[in-house]
Amino acid sequence: MGLAGAAKMAKGDVIRKLEKWLTSESASMALVVLDEMDQLDSKGQDVLYTVFEWPSLPNSRLILIGIANALDLTDRILPRLQTRPLCRPQLLNFSPYSKDQLASILQERLKKASGEQVLDNAAIQFCARKVSAFSGDARKALDICRRAIEIV
Repeated sequence: MGLAGAAKMAKGDVIRKLEKWLTSESASMALVVLDEMDQLDSKGQDVLYTVFEWPSLPNSRLILIGIANALDLTDRILPRLQTRPLCRPQLLNFSPYSKDQLASILQERLKKASGEQVLDNAAIQFCARKVSAFSGDARKALDICRRAIEIV
C-alpha cells in the first residue's frame, strides 16, 4: 500500500494516500471490520465519517463492516450518512441470544476450555437466564463465567 512513514505524515496526506490506494484498479479488495463501534463515539466523528464514505468512492475496493450493540448507532453518531444515499449503511440485525442458546454456548465453550465441568449446571443456567433478560450478549455471559471461575 505504500504507507511507510505514515506516522510522520499529516492526517490529510494519509487520508488522500489511502483513498488513492482504495480506488486504484490495481488494488485488491479490502475488507475492514470495525467491531465494538459503540466504543468509537467521540467529538466530531471526522475519521468515522471518512471511513464510512470510502466504500462509496468511485471504483472503491473497500468493503466496510461495522459491528455494534446499539441498533441506532449510525443514526446517533453519524447522522450525516443518512443524507447521502450512497453512504447510508445497510443494517443487518441479529437477535439477542435466548436463555437456552446462551446456556448451550456457555456449556460448549467451558467444556472446550477445560475439558471438564468447571461450573455447576445450575450456575450456567442462572447466568444464561440473567444475561438473556438483560442483553442476550454471549460475550457478557462468557465474561461472567470467566470471573466466576477465577474466584473459585
